[in-house]
Order: sequence, then structure tokens, then C-alpha cells
Amino acid sequence: TASHILTLWGMADLGSSQTDVYTLSLTYDPDKARPEHLGRGLFGLAARDADGNWVNAVEMNAGGSAKFVKGAWKPGYGLGTYGIDPSTKTAWAVVNHQGDFAVTGFAETCRKK
Repeated sequence: TASHILTLWGMADLGSSQTDVYTLSLTYDPDKARPEHLGRGLFGLAARDADGNWVNAVEMNAGGSAKFVKGAWKPGYGLGTYGIDPSTKTAWAVVNHQGDFAVTGFAETCRKK
């Protein structure tokens, strides 16, 4: 990973991992990012799936559509929007789940919801 791992819990009802919609942003070490991945949506905020693999954090959402943005987060971005802001060395995603999060590379395509 190119960041520390953040574990978020206590944001969902008991027995569920789904939360209200929120935006999570983490800083990353640019020396651990492949420059060719930064503008293509192949590096960003990731979450662990049920098998313990790091996947694009928006893949774990309940609903929404994956949409990559190169640049800063802006109010109004919908569930599933994710991005990387090289100027601030941050990765962000609009999500509705809790769990483990980190900044890393991931597969080119997101699962369709």
C-alpha cells in the first residue's frame, strides 16, 4: 500500500456494513504510486473485500456507479465517484460502507452494480 491502513467501524447498524454516504480521503506516498496509473483510475482508495483482497473502495458500495475523477473532491459528487489528487497527494472516494481502507493500485475495471 501507498498509505497507512485505516479501519473504520461503528458507523453502521449492528449486523450491517452499510453506512450513510460519505467521502473518505487518505494521503499517500507518491514514491509508491506508478505515474501511469494516476490518471487512469488504477490507483486510489481501496477497501478489503470478503477474501481480504484490496479492491477499489467503490466496489464495496451498496449501489452507485463507479466514476473516476483526476483531481480534488467536490461537493455534489455522487456515490461511487472516486479520484486521485496528485497536487495534494490524496486519494478519495464517495462510499457507504465501513471496513479497512488504504491507498493502493487495483484492477482496471470495477464490478457492475
